Amino acid sequence: NLGFLTINAMVASDTVLVPIQTEFFAIQGLSMILDLAKAISEGLGQDLKLKYLLTMYDARTKMGKEVITRVRELLGEDVFKVVIPRSIKLAEAPSYGKPIHLIDPEAPAAIAYSQLADEVVA
Repeated sequence: NLGFLTINAMVASDTVLVPIQTEFFAIQGLSMILDLAKAISEGLGQDLKLKYLLTMYDARTKMGKEVITRVRELLGEDVFKVVIPRSIKLAEAPSYGKPIHLIDPEAPAAIAYSQLADEVVA
């Protein structure tokens, strides 16, 4: 959602993490983010860096694999290496008011988010 709060947050930032669902329409929506980041950078004279996180990946689908390949081709090194898998436990975690790491620390999604944290601080 590119509402007023999102735009203000981007203006106040030097780096923005952009989640990309590994589904068909995600690539189409990506152009809106890229255009907005360019407008903010040009309007404020600052370089807004974008980092991309591939999420909701279902290894059983061909589309998911194709989206990952296409996004990595388009955006290169700005895409995090880790991919967050689709997970029922991850989707249910907010209803328990707890992060996935407290519900099931061995879940693939929990492990992936730990790997993301390592990438961010590296």
